[in-house]
Amino acid sequence: MTDSGHFAHPFFSARGYRVRPVELGPGATAPADDESGHGTAESANIFAIAPDVDFTMVKMSFFNSIGAFNRAVTLNPHVISNSWGSSRRRASEFSAADQALSAAIAVAVASGITVVFSAGNGHFGFPGQHPDVISAGGVFMSPEGALSASDYSSGFASEIFPGRNSPDLCGLVGMRPKAAYIMLPVQPNDDIDRDLAGNNHPDGDETLADDGWAAISGTSAAAPQIAGVCALVKQAAPQLNPAQVRSILRSTARDVAAGRCYLKDGMGHFAVPGPDLATGTGLVDAQAAVTAARQQ
Repeated sequence: MTDSGHFAHPFFSARGYRVRPVELGPGATAPADDESGHGTAESANIFAIAPDVDFTMVKMSFFNSIGAFNRAVTLNPHVISNSWGSSRRRASEFSAADQALSAAIAVAVASGITVVFSAGNGHFGFPGQHPDVISAGGVFMSPEGALSASDYSSGFASEIFPGRNSPDLCGLVGMRPKAAYIMLPVQPNDDIDRDLAGNNHPDGDETLADDGWAAISGTSAAAPQIAGVCALVKQAAPQLNPAQVRSILRSTARDVAAGRCYLKDGMGHFAVPGPDLATGTGLVDAQAAVTAARQQ
């Protein structure tokens, strides 16, 4: 995973998860700290799906996301999970740095690494719309088990990469206003712990500002959930290439035909039976994906 860092929260050690020492991307410092809390929280989504995954965090300076991504590539992983990006709607908005990152992603996928990116939280997520990545959108599951498109998550047809729809499929994501949906571990008193503390849910998570827990999600949570399923699929069938992994996940997802996604620059799309712009092919199904991988 490339993200804001990883704090050694007791949640991880108590469960025996395999967390390697943090790698620093260019410009990143303080490997023991996760000042934001974002990376620590989202990593728990991977372990929820694939508890025996061999996990390494590359802490990034967001002034050099390309350098952090390339640092992750040098570790030669099977999967890279990325819960970050920018909003890029039109080709005129696509900068030289975006082109460089796009090329780095294409090289990584061509080398056999499955790359997962968040589709976005109401914006036109890039690199989530890159044609070679698995783009992770959001589906909300009610307490009764009903599925609907998350109204916090992006869904759109890319104007930069013609023919590319984002997302490919979805993980579990909460609803507006803050997608406060999954209680996740964070470094006590970090940015997320403080910002989401108190208030009645869903306007806050009803916890203390320094307790090391926060209720969050967004497509930042969906990406590592899907990355965890990618890890299980690669364990079941190591010979599969990234395109085959994506195909299996898309073909085995649970269809979602209710709700509407969210776009800050326009109206979101409705989920309908079959593939759609709101949820792609639906909610990722780990068991079905692993079964299909074994058969293949």
